This record gives sequence, structure tokens and C-alpha cells, in this order.
Amino acid sequence: MEIIKINDSRYDIYEELLIKRDTLKKEANISLTLYINRFGELITAVFRKKIDCISRKKAITFCNMYKNRDKPIDYNALKEYIQKCTEEYREQLAQMIEDNENCQNLKIIPEAVASQVKKLYRKIAKQIHPDINPITADDPIFLDLWQRIDIAYRYNDLEEMQKLEILVAKALEMAGCGTIVIDIPDIDEKIAEVEDEIEKITTTDPYMYKFLLEDEDACKEKENELKAELEEYEKYDNELKNILKQYVKNGVTITWEMN
Repeated sequence: MEIIKINDSRYDIYEELLIKRDTLKKEANISLTLYINRFGELITAVFRKKIDCISRKKAITFCNMYKNRDKPIDYNALKEYIQKCTEEYREQLAQMIEDNENCQNLKIIPEAVASQVKKLYRKIAKQIHPDINPITADDPIFLDLWQRIDIAYRYNDLEEMQKLEILVAKALEMAGCGTIVIDIPDIDEKIAEVEDEIEKITTTDPYMYKFLLEDEDACKEKENELKAELEEYEKYDNELKNILKQYVKNGVTITWEMN
């Protein structure tokens, strides 16, 4: 299969912008991984304590409701109420814990390997990038290959990229579509859209984390901020515990521990 683009310099600009955008997305993902590796445990501790505080506040609300009705606390109803109110938070916490564990096992990728991966990605992207070649979006085989390429590129998996290079070449050969003339409609608008994407990526987190991680003083300051936030939540949690103790004084016994 021969891929021919309309003779228009804007197509080359669009192609390069797409590859640049994908590269920046990859860099943003790496920055996020390094950020979690550095601050993940503290961030998780803060979020866990936040859930504790939310749980106790909900318990206080629940106990007040029963007190106002002059009824004894229904233990099972209380437990169900807290679990329902905090379900979404606990799912987020579980994901944070998993992400944190994954990011603690970082593997250092040699620069030479990363460079080879990037070179292979550029070659394959020029052939079957879904925003360039219409066959990719319309053919499940090419779409699956592209999704695998995207993952291998993000994780600098050179061995997988080398295999995929062969598979892409074979798929293009087997497709037998002859010559494909690529004519991208509204190219100026598409160029503007990708430029906007690049601007957004490079001016927001997680891409911006890279600048924080390059500054050790800023990292120490971030750690101190997180520790201070954790202390505030711990203080607030103790205050909520004391409020709950008042129900014991009023003849209400709460045996369920929210931690």
C-alpha cells in the first residue's frame, strides 16, 4: 500500500503537530508517574483522613436525626448510611492506592531505548495515525494495532514497538488497498485544534509537574504543605470524635469504628 498526501505543506505541519501532541501527552503521563512516586503516599494519607472526617460528619448527622426522633441508634442502618455516603470516595481511594503502588515500582528506561521507541512511533504514526490515515478508524485490525502502539509508546516498550512495526507492515500489505490519497478536510481548523491541545497540555497538570519535580526546594515545600494538610484533617477528625462521644453521654452507644 502506498500512502500519498495532497501536495500541501499544511499536511506536513499537521502531521508534525499530531506527533508533537502525542509526545507531550506521553511526557505528561511520565510527569504524573514521577509526581505520584514522590508525593503519592502523603496524598493518599491526606485523602484517607479526609474520608474519615466525612464518615464521622455523616455519623453525627445520622445520630442527630435519631436523637431528634427520640429513637435508639440503628447500628446496621448507620453502617449502611456511612458506606453509601462514602462509597465513591472509597473507590477513589482504592484507585489512588493502586496507582501509588504501581508508581513506586518505577523502571529507569535508558535514553537510547526511549529514542528508538520515539523513532519507531514517528514512522508508524506517519503510516496509520487515525487522524491522518482514514483506514485506521474504519478497520478494526488497524484500530487495534494503533491502540497497542499507543500503549507501547507511553510505556517505552521497545520490544513491543518492534513487533508492532512488523505487524503494521504486514497489515498494510494484506489490506491490498493500492494507493491511498489522503485529503484532510478543514485542515486549517484541525491544525488550530491540535495547537490548542498542545497549549493546554503544556500549561496544565500533569505536564507542569515536571517543573515542580526539577526544583528540590519546591518539592520540599509541597511535602510540607501536604503534611500540614494531613495535620489539619487529623485535628478536625479528633474534634469530630469528641462530638460523637457526646452521644455516649446522652445514653447512645456507638460501637462501630469508621476507620
